[in-house]
Amino acid sequence: MLKDKLEIILVTYNRKSYLQKTLEYLFEENSPVKNLQITVLDNKSNDGSSELIDEYAKKYSNLIHIINNRNIGGNGNITKAFAISKKDYVWVICDDDKFDWKNFEEIEKAIEENYDVIFTRKAQNNISDILYSGSFLPGCIYKTSNITDTVMTNMYDNIRNMFPHFALLAKNINDENNFYIPSKDFVLMNQSCFDYNTYVRGLQKNDIPKSRKEMMWINGFLNSIELINNRKKQKFIIENLRHNTKSLYKLFCIKIAMNAIYHDNFFENYYSIFKILSKKQKLIFIVAFVKTQLAIILKNKKQLKLIAHNNWRTYFQENKQGNYLNKLSKKYKNKKVILYGAGLIFDIMNKDYNLCEKFDIVGISDKKFEKYDEKYYQGIKIIKPEEIKNFEYDLILFPLYRYKQIITSLNLPEKKCKCLIANYKIFLY
Repeated sequence: MLKDKLEIILVTYNRKSYLQKTLEYLFEENSPVKNLQITVLDNKSNDGSSELIDEYAKKYSNLIHIINNRNIGGNGNITKAFAISKKDYVWVICDDDKFDWKNFEEIEKAIEENYDVIFTRKAQNNISDILYSGSFLPGCIYKTSNITDTVMTNMYDNIRNMFPHFALLAKNINDENNFYIPSKDFVLMNQSCFDYNTYVRGLQKNDIPKSRKEMMWINGFLNSIELINNRKKQKFIIENLRHNTKSLYKLFCIKIAMNAIYHDNFFENYYSIFKILSKKQKLIFIVAFVKTQLAIILKNKKQLKLIAHNNWRTYFQENKQGNYLNKLSKKYKNKKVILYGAGLIFDIMNKDYNLCEKFDIVGISDKKFEKYDEKYYQGIKIIKPEEIKNFEYDLILFPLYRYKQIITSLNLPEKKCKCLIANYKIFLY
């Protein structure tokens, strides 16, 4: 039986509203995991999360609540989860994920067939995408017999690189173990906004070393590649690392720009990328570095910093956002408009500049609505991204600055798409 072989360990800290949704998914009527042993590793939450978990534990006897004596950090809590696992397989999940249980018997069959790593999301069957896709913690179920003393030591050591679970994934890659890739996604990331650096949430930032506090995900990722014991494989992983970009060069440009603007050209971030690269990759990095630094000089670095820090109110004031919206509303008067983007920028525009009153808005779309059960968002009809092509409209307006990727991915007519942010050509990427 599945409950004899698989256990779930959920790591959480101070995200009660998201945690509640995750627990609802785990214990809903059609959940195939509701009778498994489910352990919640609570990193000493103080926002009511602990009380919520206790409520569920009273209702479900298979839910175990462990409260850490202290907040040991997100990655420390992840490492502890693997250390306490006891059954044949362990699935470590987060407190902000959603699940699609349809056809979960596919995962159950993979467990019966004794795979070493069972992905819960689709991935390409090559070591580069396996490692990248496996960076998403709930994206893999692991056979616990592969969690050796060495793996646990490497996990604790790799806490500083933000991906402790890479030690176990790398062990399976090094040993050429069996990976199972499913036909669909069973876990859907993420309900919450992205915490850029898992070291700083709930911790005293002044006491955290700069090399850790300023670390970008790509630095932690590339540092973790050292756990792969074959240099050829390391080069292949880096060469095929894309992270939603078309090329390694483009990825370097974006991360160099981020480090320059967000982290004030923190040298160690550049060095930790550069040191792991092959000669060819180092040359690509140098070209990307020169090109990006020149682009920043030619742009307004102050405004780029406002964007990097999500200081949109100041950016809008300095770029006369109200005038820009008034101009657009006159130009597109009586046009049927779809808004794409329902995040921070939309909220500020709507509150400060009456965005929804300026246009004839027939619907609003956003990736977060893909699995959304509601019909309306702030009084506007929700259109799921995949439904846009079947909807009647004249124009799509984007309260987003990274909107070109959306146009490409959804195959939208570019002539009908327009950015709602004034002076949007200042953006680097």
